[in-house]
This record gives sequence, C-alpha cells and structure tokens, in this order.
Amino acid sequence: MAENQAKKEQKKKKAQVKQDKAERAQLRKRNNDKGKSLEEMYMYVDEFGNLSTVPLKKSPADSVKLEEIVFQTVPRVEQAGDADGAREGQIQYYNPSKGFGFITDSLTGERVFVHSSELPRPVTEQEKVTFFRGRNEKGSFATNVTMKS
Repeated sequence: MAENQAKKEQKKKKAQVKQDKAERAQLRKRNNDKGKSLEEMYMYVDEFGNLSTVPLKKSPADSVKLEEIVFQTVPRVEQAGDADGAREGQIQYYNPSKGFGFITDSLTGERVFVHSSELPRPVTEQEKVTFFRGRNEKGSFATNVTMKS
C-alpha cells in the first residue's frame, strides 16, 4: 500500500511540474514583444540616468551646434631634462651574449633599453655613458651611445 501512495505522490508532482511549465509558456506568450513597432520598444535616458518610455523634451539651451565646439591641442608639459638633447646615465645591466642591456638615466632615474648595435664597443656594468633617447611603441631606447671618460 505504501508503494501505491508513493506512485500517487509521484504522479501528483509530475502534474504540478507540467502545470507550472504550461503557466510559464502562457506568461511568455503574453509578454512577447513580437508585433510591437520599433518606436514602442525605444527606451530613453534622461540626464540623471533614469530610463523612460516617453521621449525627453529638449530645451533650446541643451542643443549645441557642431560649429560651436572648439577643439584645442594641449601642449605637452616637458619634465625636467626631457629635452631631445644628450643625456647622461650608467649601464645597470648588460648581457653581451644576448646583445642588449639597460641604462639608468641619471636625471630621471628611468631605465632605458640599449641594443649592442648602438654601443661603440663592448661595455661592462656601472660604466658611465651619454646617449640620446628615442621612443617607440615598446618604450624608451638609447641611441648614439658614447662612453664617458
């Protein structure tokens, strides 16, 4: 008799799940946006970020003409010693087998990449040098490196 009761409970649960599924399908059909025009689906955002289905009223003060917009370039502020002139520094790291190293700029403390093709002779770490700084997408690099005596 307990088996019969368990079967009834199971059938009851299945019927409930089926009914819930049918109700959800009906709800989806009622809330379907198909058939609405594009204008009915528009949402508008006011200046405070609130959404509305009603178009916002424009005041004449809010409209800006394209001709009235002024674009200006801001001059770059150069840091101390950021001129294109020669710089002084010290070789902090150099790997002769790989052919590159880094120079620490004595003025800014910035590490600048240096390739062996820019060096007049083999160098060792802690040597003082003068160089010109170049810039590419990877960062700063040293060119025209000369040894300081």
